[in-house]
Amino acid sequence: MKKNLHFYLFLLCPAAYLSAQPVAAAAEVVNYIAWTQTPPALSNVDVMHTVRYEYTIPQTRIVMTAIVKCSSDGSTIGPIAQAIINPTPATTETPVAVSGNLYVPPGTMPSAQLPDGQFYRWEASIRGNGNVLILGISSPLTINGPLGTDSFAAKKMALYPNPVADRLFLPENLLNRNISISDSSGRIVFSGMHSGSFEVAGFSPGLYFLTAESGETGKFVKR
Repeated sequence: MKKNLHFYLFLLCPAAYLSAQPVAAAAEVVNYIAWTQTPPALSNVDVMHTVRYEYTIPQTRIVMTAIVKCSSDGSTIGPIAQAIINPTPATTETPVAVSGNLYVPPGTMPSAQLPDGQFYRWEASIRGNGNVLILGISSPLTINGPLGTDSFAAKKMALYPNPVADRLFLPENLLNRNISISDSSGRIVFSGMHSGSFEVAGFSPGLYFLTAESGETGKFVKR
């Protein structure tokens, strides 16, 4: 009898019947951000690093990666390097993967020379209007002086010619390895496998940074 009643109500006024039926709630989209690869805890000045994380957001926001200097209470004094990413809205089922390069600029004060209590850290954050922090993650970072004879020196690669106008040649040990190239703002302009040399004629003039999957880094100037 109850089934027949539903059937007759549907025949008499299908729109009203359907609007009265319970609707399954949509899955809630939550803010989420996490490292997919923990950033290095140690760096020298004048070195490029690739930072990888993923995020989920309910609407378009500013997503920012930065190296910041902090006071003893953990509050941010200011960034020494940062890259802003224009994100695409995502759902909890499909987080957005991010890979960005950050350069520890020359002249950065080594951690050992900072005033008492101050320190550096990596940060990745989701921000709203007015740069208001919605959600963020961080990881500690110790910065040493410029490259010398320590283990970081082995990570530097020779690129030639440098400055370069059209074709850049890379070391043979990086043949068929994945590399990424970013400009001075941290924006990645190329990511993929290389075959011994790389065409840069279409690049805008300026300073660029190259990072290999094996950890080697280098920089070059496009004329």
